[in-house]
Amino acid sequence: MGALLLVLLGCEVRDTPETKSWEPAKALVSAEVLDSLLRTGEPHLRIIEVSKARDYLAGHLPGAVNLWRPDYESQGEYPYEGMMASREAMEKLLGKLGVLPEDRLVLYDQKGCADASRLRWILRQYGHPKVFLLDGEEYRWKQLGFSLDTSTVAMTESSNYRFPESPRLSSAHFGDILLALADTNHLLLDVRENYEFGGLPFRSGEKIHHFKAGASDAGSIPGAIHLNWSDAVDLAGDHRFKSPEDLRQLYEGVGVRPDKDIIVYCQSGVRSANTTFVLAELLGYPRVRNYDGSWIEWSYYGKHGFHFPIERHSDSTAVALAYRALSEQ
Repeated sequence: MGALLLVLLGCEVRDTPETKSWEPAKALVSAEVLDSLLRTGEPHLRIIEVSKARDYLAGHLPGAVNLWRPDYESQGEYPYEGMMASREAMEKLLGKLGVLPEDRLVLYDQKGCADASRLRWILRQYGHPKVFLLDGEEYRWKQLGFSLDTSTVAMTESSNYRFPESPRLSSAHFGDILLALADTNHLLLDVRENYEFGGLPFRSGEKIHHFKAGASDAGSIPGAIHLNWSDAVDLAGDHRFKSPEDLRQLYEGVGVRPDKDIIVYCQSGVRSANTTFVLAELLGYPRVRNYDGSWIEWSYYGKHGFHFPIERHSDSTAVALAYRALSEQ
């Protein structure tokens, strides 16, 4: 029990099989260590599954409560969706869950820690000090044979939660993007799927779409480097993050270097939060920001008379041919 608590508090305890994969400096906790902590009943450990309710009810980690995007998104403050909720709204949400400032929050999802990274990014922006990701998310947990629960976890008694630290807002605004377009010290990293970056149509269910719901146009921010967010996660294996050596080779291989001021974006700041975590915390890049509004915001202003530039990687012929191919499938 004592050794496990030392690990959770961030001490360099790495000698036992139960603790060797816990990396406190990198904000990751292994499934093995989390299982041990649950069995010992660590009192300030709170687990949050970031998923839709139906996925949560199909099976979740013991004791985990459920949050999903509408819970921590801004409601009605913008003409587009996906922006993070205010500091006050997040305090109210955490208070409803009974979270205390000293609690250690472990977040996970079922998609390579993309949604969990988004919530963690928001919580760290506003000042909750101890927020970790479950390395390998639920996939790794099940792979190791650890138990899942299908009941709804009752909320603990509500708290009058206040963020214990001052805000450390390092998110990028569209004004920062405009400045970055003219500054060679800045680098824009687009981490969406290939078809999104290329502005090509795609099929979802029975329908063909020219761009994802929420966006106003297809394309990318001019000059952005493209690398899919999920390339940093071993989705073909145990769903854990790849090694620092592999990650460094991956990003530097496309020109994403630590000497640049890096702004990461995706559709709505979710997948880019995952990449921001990888660059800033797993690789230690010193200047990395997540563009909260991402493509939803940029394309909105680009489409509504603000003349934000949009780069087209596919001409009308390529788009038409792709649409036809999808129609014939």
